[in-house]
Amino acid sequence: MTTGPTDILPWLRKRRAPLLVSHQRPDGDALGSLAGMGGLLRALGMSPTIALFDALPPRYRLLAGTEWSSWEPVSARFDAFDALLILDTCSASQLEPLVTRLAAAPPTLVIDHHATRDEIGTRAGDLRFIDVSASACALLVAEWADGAALPLTPAIAAALFVGIATDCGWFRFSNTDARTFQAVSRLVSAGVRPDALYQQLYQCDPLPRARLAGRLLTALDLRASGLLAVMKLRQSDFAAAGADRTMTEDLVNEAARLGGVEATALFSEDPDGRIRINLRSRNWLDVAAVAAELGGGGHARAAGARATGDFETVVAQVVARLEQLLRAAPRST
Repeated sequence: MTTGPTDILPWLRKRRAPLLVSHQRPDGDALGSLAGMGGLLRALGMSPTIALFDALPPRYRLLAGTEWSSWEPVSARFDAFDALLILDTCSASQLEPLVTRLAAAPPTLVIDHHATRDEIGTRAGDLRFIDVSASACALLVAEWADGAALPLTPAIAAALFVGIATDCGWFRFSNTDARTFQAVSRLVSAGVRPDALYQQLYQCDPLPRARLAGRLLTALDLRASGLLAVMKLRQSDFAAAGADRTMTEDLVNEAARLGGVEATALFSEDPDGRIRINLRSRNWLDVAAVAAELGGGGHARAAGARATGDFETVVAQVVARLEQLLRAAPRST
């Protein structure tokens, strides 16, 4: 059932061995929420396991003290867990390795801030706390901890700060509001050093990522009279740069530096041939609606989807749809 934050702690106190997961290709909010919640559960006397469906992106190794487990060995002992916590998603398409086991999963708690959702966490005994007005899932975890009077160690505070800051574009995106700053103020008071975290996150890139960004920007294409920036990454680009897909986070935002651009689309080819589509908008285009048409979802200003088929055909179809909407939609700021 859908619930409020005050119901979460009594529900958790009945558990001892919870399993924590988030969406595939975890970003800073997913990882910060997992690490922060894991630390809070340990402080409550539980033994949480945090499982990732993909490899931990190198930049998030800064989340010290968090033990990350791979999904494959964890899935073999799925029945040993007495609770399942799903953070930063409520979408079955983002939980593919787990989705067939959800019906038989232990009591499930979903904490999320996305508008796109499936019937996850709706069984008897389940809980889900969804607040689409929150700038980040980590914000919801931080507010819950504050409301429950749970102490924040510097490591927990840092993890939650990373989740909030990365989902807000280091506080430059439109989802940054007074509520966000109130939460991060409390996290800084708990020992977070924003300057140190920024340096570790954004000023320690490996050379292959810089080369990948260079290839991306060299081939950038402006469409719809400059309203749409289109960027593409094929497997040949990854190989030439010596990069992997963990290095694509935030690359979709590179084109937002250009004046006049309302929307950005990044198409990335995975090793298995599937195409990941990342969409961003600046002021008025609802990219979540576009992503939903493709079987994905997200926020009005940040969304994504995956597609199969010929790469250039998929790109052409999605770009045509974006151009249609950009030319037809009334513009407001």
